[in-house]
Amino acid sequence: ARDALPPKVKLAAYEEAVDVLAGMLPSGPGRRRVIEAIAACWDLNATAAENTDALRKPSLVPGTGSVAVGRAILPAETAACAALGSGQGGGTTGGWARTGHAMRLLERVAAAVAVTEPVLLVGETGTGKTALVQQLARVVGAQLCVVNLSNQSESADFLGGFRPAGARHLCLPLLPRFRVVFEETFPSVANREFMTRVERYAERRKWTHLLHAFRAGVERVAKLASEAEEERVASTAAVIAEAEAEAVIAEADEKTAAAKGPGGRGKSKRKT
Repeated sequence: ARDALPPKVKLAAYEEAVDVLAGMLPSGPGRRRVIEAIAACWDLNATAAENTDALRKPSLVPGTGSVAVGRAILPAETAACAALGSGQGGGTTGGWARTGHAMRLLERVAAAVAVTEPVLLVGETGTGKTALVQQLARVVGAQLCVVNLSNQSESADFLGGFRPAGARHLCLPLLPRFRVVFEETFPSVANREFMTRVERYAERRKWTHLLHAFRAGVERVAKLASEAEEERVASTAAVIAEAEAEAVIAEADEKTAAAKGPGGRGKSKRKT
């Protein structure tokens, strides 16, 4: 059954097996022996297979709503595909160079992403692990959030921690906003005493009294708005009623004129 497989299928199976079984091995005799064993399983020439692993340079090919990173095909944004097709995306921007080694590694990561498999990139600081993932995100037009963690990182650095906020930080930002709205709504001279009392509450850090004052001011504004709305509704109703009355009168005049007839006198029917 294995001999009946097309050469392309055997090569694809070999590449996937090498990524999974030999991807974590450093270059050397150990990696070479694993690659030769995998190639033998698929009836591939060991030398040709090793050259494919070490010398092949995958390409980036934009498509319609997708990008081919070597053998891996990923969905991509239309703008990213257009930029890649015009040569503006996926190139040497951001310090990324399309070397053979970089493109092979990019293909391996893309192949894992295509089947929703996790990937662990291991290496010293500055070897380009984050840059590689950023480049892949740039190629497909995806948003990427990079979070740098270390052995000293805590869960709060990643998930966020609870920090209780004081009443001062919550109440003081409301004071200038309240002052602007209140002074635009009510006369400043008539309400100077109220605003002085509000500011004194803030200076003396009487937050409960300050919030009560805010609530009182807001309720006054709400009351004025309600009264204005009632007046507007009443005025609208009066206009509608007047228009309806005028329409009734006009209709009555038309019927009266029609009843009088051309001679100006009404017609009467005589009972027999």
